Amino acid sequence: MNSLQINFDAMGLNNIMNAGYSVLIFNLIDGGTPVVWAAFQPMMSNQVQWDDNASVYSSQSMVIQGSMVSVYGMQSASPQNMYTWTDGGQFSVSPASQLSGSQYGVTNNSHSMGNLTFGLAKPVYTNGQDGGATPVNIQSLMANSMAVFGYTNKIYVCLGQNYQAGVVVQQLPPTAGCTVDFSTSNDLTVFFNDATSTFMQQ
Repeated sequence: MNSLQINFDAMGLNNIMNAGYSVLIFNLIDGGTPVVWAAFQPMMSNQVQWDDNASVYSSQSMVIQGSMVSVYGMQSASPQNMYTWTDGGQFSVSPASQLSGSQYGVTNNSHSMGNLTFGLAKPVYTNGQDGGATPVNIQSLMANSMAVFGYTNKIYVCLGQNYQAGVVVQQLPPTAGCTVDFSTSNDLTVFFNDATSTFMQQ
């Protein structure tokens, strides 16, 4: 289980709450457009947890800033596999040795539904609340086209107003942003620096 601790002091927390900000968490993926993975009102001490399980999903949602991803179909996934969406409304899976140990392949083989969107979803817990398998990225695919999504072990933490989990963002919100790399540790901490109004890794 991976764990990210997010800490505030009393003054920083008060300033954030008065300004109407939430903490936003992004699970960074190579490929597609980012989707808010988790959004929550912070306390002085917060914990975000997740494991290495992932799913592929299909959707009819559009890749537009602020749109909410509505999942149509979802299947548990493993790297180095190709997941093909069919007219039957489900994924079929086949080995894909050309992919690396951190990559997932998705093919849109549905002709009846036309353009669809696809991405990865991962379960996340924020302060003990189970957010379920939530999309982390989204990409539009025409029929007979393919995408490759690569897991990076990187988490982006920032502040935002009027966001919720599952919302598409064309660019990562810059407010207080901090990228945290879990490649060498599964337990890391960031704190909100009042002087710079940014998150910093401890």
